[in-house]
Amino acid sequence: LPVGFLSGVLLQKYCPETIEDGEERHSRTMWLIIGLLTASSPVFMTCCWNYISKKDDKESTNLNEINYTELSSCPGPAPTLETL
Repeated sequence: LPVGFLSGVLLQKYCPETIEDGEERHSRTMWLIIGLLTASSPVFMTCCWNYISKKDDKESTNLNEINYTELSSCPGPAPTLETL
C-alpha cells in the first residue's frame, strides 16, 4: 500500500482530528498495525529468499555452470578486518 494512503486511512480511523464526548483515540492500535506491517517485510523476504536470489542460468550454456544473481556486487574480495 502506498504510504500516504495508508497513513491517511489509519489516522482517520484511529486518531480522528475531532472526537465526540466519550470517544477515545486509539493510537496504540494504529502503531501496532504499522509495526506489524513493518516487521512483516523482513519475515517475508526471509521466507521467499530462494525466489529472490534465484539462479540466473540465462547466460550459461553449460548445465554445470550456474551463475547466481547477486543483490549487490563489489569488485575484488570482500574486505576483512586485516585489510581495513
